[in-house]
Amino acid sequence: VALAAALETDVGRVQFALAAFFFGGTVGQAVIGPLADRFGRRPTLLVGTAVYSLSALLAVWSSDVAMLILLRFFQGTGGASGRIVIRAVVRDLYSREMGAKMLSYMVVIGTCIPIFAPMISAQLLLHFGWQAVFVFMSGFSACLWLLLWHYVEESLEAKNLHAIRPMNMLLTFIDIAKNRVFLIYAVLSVAPSVGLSA
Repeated sequence: VALAAALETDVGRVQFALAAFFFGGTVGQAVIGPLADRFGRRPTLLVGTAVYSLSALLAVWSSDVAMLILLRFFQGTGGASGRIVIRAVVRDLYSREMGAKMLSYMVVIGTCIPIFAPMISAQLLLHFGWQAVFVFMSGFSACLWLLLWHYVEESLEAKNLHAIRPMNMLLTFIDIAKNRVFLIYAVLSVAPSVGLSA
């Protein structure tokens, strides 16, 4: 409501900004995996985190709701790098059993985010205004970028030079869509997130 008032629009249009964030994350997941296979895990993760941080910071100066929606789309796209690339790093570095353990830790942490994020956002909004929410997101991700730069090394042994070719991407997506084991795990993974978001 505060954001709608500040941008002189209705709440319904402001809600498109959240939809744009999720849509950006969806698009990001489709392209970031192949980019990480082509250019490496570390640069893809660093660029994605930087895009997220910069988009959040620019959102503070949104002059209208259309600009906010566009920036939220880019923020979602950049944010997808964390979800995708970190899983690829786990696959690169760990055995199947240890990888499953690491991924389960990530799921627990990821599941907590939709629980705590609204509480933090509400306090920031109450005490400092809607811009503080985006400043917090930008600052937090900038700190994360510094940690990634300092601690995360490249884990991909050999880059796939053909990973971002459209036909290769399409064939890979088709193979994945046919994999029943993947589909079962995807449903089990998505269901809690859908419930929490709802």
